[in-house]
Amino acid sequence: MKFACCTELFTEVPIGELYAIIRQCGYNGVEIAPESIFADPEQPTDLEVRAVRSALRDSDLALAGFHWVLRKPSRLNLLSDDFATRERSWDLLCRLTTVLEELGGAVMVIGSGNQRRRVGMSHHAAMRLLRDKLRQLCDRTPECSVVYCLEPLPPSRSNVLNTLREVDETVRAVGRNRVQAVFDFRNAGYETAGWTNLIRTHRDIIRHVHVSEPDGTHPSVHSRHFVRPLTELSGVSYRGWVSAEPLSITKPPREAIAEMISCLRCGGA
Repeated sequence: MKFACCTELFTEVPIGELYAIIRQCGYNGVEIAPESIFADPEQPTDLEVRAVRSALRDSDLALAGFHWVLRKPSRLNLLSDDFATRERSWDLLCRLTTVLEELGGAVMVIGSGNQRRRVGMSHHAAMRLLRDKLRQLCDRTPECSVVYCLEPLPPSRSNVLNTLREVDETVRAVGRNRVQAVFDFRNAGYETAGWTNLIRTHRDIIRHVHVSEPDGTHPSVHSRHFVRPLTELSGVSYRGWVSAEPLSITKPPREAIAEMISCLRCGGA
């Protein structure tokens, strides 16, 4: 497994210094929200892209991928009944795919619950649209290796793709190797099955992993409840990224970053 740190909570630390801390703590890469590095995610500038590439190179870090990809600009929605809104949203994913590939990134996480909430259409129609658009997205970027990872979210955050089973069915219906799944520990707390069983059942489609505490705080070496599922990941020969993705931190950046990788390593990988 390869370990990454999501960076959007650490914006008070200059990017070069932040990446140096992440590398010193033993991570292999970073996972980035486009809004944190591009003033306008719809139109990343060459200067912005070069700055990120330089920071990654100087710190000897890889780019695991992008997440939180639809939060900005506002009023995006992949499953809106408004054609212009819907096309603008899918066009953004296509543009960010090109940028991510240029930066050497591997995975684009499609979570963003409010931006993929079905509006003005039935569940059946929304799922058919989602499958068709994912196939088209792959076809629009045929030479690209970026994998689109669908993230199950609880009903409070999205009205489509609420479980790994639903994501699994969608991945298989789309039928493209570049459409796979995210296993997110916090979101999986909504599932009826436990973390370890979910990993075992859906291991064939899991291509990316997010780790945070159930309440969204940063994990640490004391978070022993992650040991068994992370060991299961190692046991099923998972070779993708495992990213620390806290929604809040309770300690200074360097200390939190160091504590998180201690947790990621607790599965013995």
